[in-house]
Amino acid sequence: MAIKKKGLIMVASVTGNTYRVAKAFGKAFENVGWEYDLVKIDKNTNFKKDPVYFDDYDFVCLGSPIMAGLPAPAIGRVLGLTQPEPPRMWKGAMMPGMPSGDVDPNDVKGVVFATYAGAIREAYSTLAVEKQYLECLGLKIVGEFSCPGGEISHMAVDRVSAIMGVQVENAAPLVQLYKENPHAPEFAKLDEEGHKKMQEAVADPRDMPDYEGMEHFIAPKYDLENRPNDRDLLMAEYFMQNLIQDFFFNRKKPQETYGEYLCIG
Repeated sequence: MAIKKKGLIMVASVTGNTYRVAKAFGKAFENVGWEYDLVKIDKNTNFKKDPVYFDDYDFVCLGSPIMAGLPAPAIGRVLGLTQPEPPRMWKGAMMPGMPSGDVDPNDVKGVVFATYAGAIREAYSTLAVEKQYLECLGLKIVGEFSCPGGEISHMAVDRVSAIMGVQVENAAPLVQLYKENPHAPEFAKLDEEGHKKMQEAVADPRDMPDYEGMEHFIAPKYDLENRPNDRDLLMAEYFMQNLIQDFFFNRKKPQETYGEYLCIG
């Protein structure tokens, strides 16, 4: 009996936009009869405690929102690329990015993806870093996908960073968390004045009385606040499904194609 093919989708997501793309990728795996695991990457993810091995998969996908033109900091930490003692991502490996002898690393393909709402160059830089992360771990990247996604206000992130006394890169999740649950344990030390400042900080800029000139911004023109939309997600689904079929359709091992897939929506 043939071993069923399987995909791995690792995703960091603050507002849920990148997670929606991850689910579209998952639907692509289902469409071709594959199984897949979807692993969320956040501050609590620990691959040393709960190992994830690339050997167990045929396709590995890594997705992230864009934070200051780069992937979410949690990704580098979880994958062991920005910490002193990284986890092993291959069974029996001597080093994190060294595949074991039981699996040919060329048989496992990688895809990176991201959602963006700022300048498109941020998508290129984030995808490049994600790609480098996976290549350092012994994967060959064969596809890159990005589409728009509503972002958290940079002003809100800066203000929450100052109020909470955390680095800017760690403030974005707090903005979203406060919107959803201002009574979360992370905000237990805030007094009444602190909560007032947080409420003002996370408010949508358009809710502020002095906010004008929205017609001059690019976000409304492309309806970025409501992206990814159905079309974006369908594009993500087809993108991933085409990759799977081109590399693995009717084959025990993946064939090499003429080039890499790149889609910037």
